Amino acid sequence: NQKNAALQTEYPVLQAAYDQLAAQKKLVPKAPSNLRYFNDYIELQQYVAQYRDGKKLLPPMSPATVDGKTMNPDCDDYAKRFILAGLSDGYIFGDGLVWSSKIYGTQVLPGDQYHDGVITRAGNAFYYVETSDLSTQYQITRLSPID
Repeated sequence: NQKNAALQTEYPVLQAAYDQLAAQKKLVPKAPSNLRYFNDYIELQQYVAQYRDGKKLLPPMSPATVDGKTMNPDCDDYAKRFILAGLSDGYIFGDGLVWSSKIYGTQVLPGDQYHDGVITRAGNAFYYVETSDLSTQYQITRLSPID
């Protein structure tokens, strides 16, 4: 079916991106070969709760120096770190770019903001997960059903 074919073509791209990020950060050796989406919302909620409740910790981030200026980690850094953690745990997450506070037409932030979090699939829907240090950190928002 089309969904399985899409996943088979996505895996090499995800693995290459993971390998590149892992080599830069030297975080983990390699993504598991059995990457998968979450079976349902409950499984996703339980996974995210491990980080929210401090049972699992993400690697610390330090400020970077770019052109002599100190840059503190921002939303895309938090998202990349969460994607890497998910990959090392065998789950597929993607970059969730938020434009005008929306992602795929679903409002995920108040006002008119541009932001970055992560998206994933659980059961028959896609979800946005807030990964930065906002007050809504680890909030999960349902985006759209899959036909």
